[in-house]
Amino acid sequence: MNVRVSSNRNNIGSRNYGFIVENTNNYVVNVNISYVFSGTAGTTSVAVRARQSENIFIGRSNSSSPLSISQVTVTGQSSQTINSLTVTIVNNTGYRIEEAYISPRESSNWGVELLNGRTIASGREIQVTVTNLSASSTYDIMLVDYELDAYVKFAQRLGANARVTFTMTDLNMDF
Repeated sequence: MNVRVSSNRNNIGSRNYGFIVENTNNYVVNVNISYVFSGTAGTTSVAVRARQSENIFIGRSNSSSPLSISQVTVTGQSSQTINSLTVTIVNNTGYRIEEAYISPRESSNWGVELLNGRTIASGREIQVTVTNLSASSTYDIMLVDYELDAYVKFAQRLGANARVTFTMTDLNMDF
């Protein structure tokens, strides 16, 4: 398992301290860090996607080196990365769907729109291909209808022959 954790001093104002967590694996890892910052012990956790880095802000200090790492543990790794997966999306919302997104649960954005100009009429289904999925991760799925209403299913596990059905109960007024 290839994960590197290092403390860093941010160049902005040069008083910000934190960690850079680099994951060179082809799967998601959970990293728990115990540290001492300006004499006070603390812990932080982060899930780092495959082949990504995360910056973790800890605090500000005028001291030249107030941050040290006590212990690092890596857990919750995914065992397999799926190169591509076909997902069947069933539209039982009563409205024509014009956009579809599938995003890792821990992601802060929805990523690429998957329908590429196609639509899904109510009562119909469509297959979309998604790449770089982790077999043990969960995903959020969002559909957007022609009135810009969003239908969302959170924390879905996707595997072979994945089929996800959306109805009016999935309407999410927060989007």
